[in-house]
Amino acid sequence: MIRIIFCIFLIYSHVTYASQSCNTLLSVNNLQRQNNLSDQNATNDFIAYLAALLENRVIKEDIEILRFIESLANGKVINPILEEEALINSTSYIHREEINKYIQTTNLDSKKLLRWAESVVTEKKRVEEKREETLIETKEINQKIEFNKVLSGDFMMGGDEKVFVKITKDFEMMSTVITQRHWAMIMGSNPSKFYKGEHTADIDINGKKITMQPDNPVENISWDDVQEFIKRLNELAKNDAPIIKEFIIDHKKGEQYRLPTEAEWEFVITGRGQINSIYHFGNNKDDLKNYGWYKDNSKTSAYPNGTTHPVAQLAPLVVDGYEFYDMHGNVWEWTSDLWYAELFGGVDPQGPKSGFYHVVRGGSCSYYEDGLRSYLRSGLKVDYYSVVGFRLVRIRP
Repeated sequence: MIRIIFCIFLIYSHVTYASQSCNTLLSVNNLQRQNNLSDQNATNDFIAYLAALLENRVIKEDIEILRFIESLANGKVINPILEEEALINSTSYIHREEINKYIQTTNLDSKKLLRWAESVVTEKKRVEEKREETLIETKEINQKIEFNKVLSGDFMMGGDEKVFVKITKDFEMMSTVITQRHWAMIMGSNPSKFYKGEHTADIDINGKKITMQPDNPVENISWDDVQEFIKRLNELAKNDAPIIKEFIIDHKKGEQYRLPTEAEWEFVITGRGQINSIYHFGNNKDDLKNYGWYKDNSKTSAYPNGTTHPVAQLAPLVVDGYEFYDMHGNVWEWTSDLWYAELFGGVDPQGPKSGFYHVVRGGSCSYYEDGLRSYLRSGLKVDYYSVVGFRLVRIRP
């Protein structure tokens, strides 16, 4: 008896939920408001209703909409949800009944419905093709992600007020910043603000579909988040987990990873101290569009203040034959140093021992040209979330 009561309650709950879901869509799209509507308005309301069903995955482009197109091509408006499908799904059942009532009591423009339905299928194909292109681009970009050797040396660090810095050991720094795909592979999620855009795809990460622009920089991450990423990465690296080589193709057992110091980061962008210009390519702001993503060249209609773009798409900084991408713009980059207004010089400087802010370098896609100068530095709280990403330095055993 208890089992029967439970089953009845479960069925009632599903139907109630479906009914509430339906009423929500109806209230949004006014499907029941058919009195005194013109044929065009009634058709527009019906299209809005079907679009809401698509968005909520009650109907699908490659099943119900294709069926709908076939009937509309013959000048007939049918219910895209079949009776046998409705009988096994309470949500579909509720919506099928509402659609039946509307079709029977309303004059609908079948030609307009056909144009809309065909556009839905066309857009789905376009998105799928774009996703395939994105996956191919991801593979190509992965071939560019390397840890480049930077030879030790000394240089004058800073802009107007310079300090002498000596880097005593060679180090290896990542050629690009960490991408949304890289982050998701280690952390199982994508926190990025710019996860939707031209390159959006649902990527399978360990059996879980995660929406992202896989080759765009990960951002909207705090310094503390980065430390957790590095901790997990190093645990996997210590055990030589196979996932490491999916994006660090030349990883060897025992190697560990960390953030670069501010001095190391600037040592690279100045070409090991050999470049003294405003940008690593020179002083002409007009050339910045060829090397870095900033507000003027990164903005889109969806993101008028700028958005990130896939890494390694623009010209690189070349240091001793090695390529480093996006050192200017796209995202600010966390470094390991705590912030202090005055630069720390000397031998292998690590920055101050205490503080509340960490140094970020490089500028971002939401800044104008002056915000991307090689020597510009800023400090952010460890729990600050914005257009900030990072690249790694490799530690050899």
